[in-house]
Amino acid sequence: MLIDALHRSLDRYDTIVVPWGGMHMPAIESALLERGFVPGDKKERRLFAISAIPFALLWKGGGGASP
Repeated sequence: MLIDALHRSLDRYDTIVVPWGGMHMPAIESALLERGFVPGDKKERRLFAISAIPFALLWKGGGGASP
């Protein structure tokens, strides 16, 4: 299970990256909180601009230049 792997990894590392998608994060957060983890500072980063989606879809359709 992911949470067990995180606990084992904390013996060796100070920072751990969890490469799961956003839909999984609430369950992962709940499991960590149940195991005694305490929320720290939050950092939010925008992955992409919503306004870029139509442009990317047109480009993927072919025939156009890369945005």
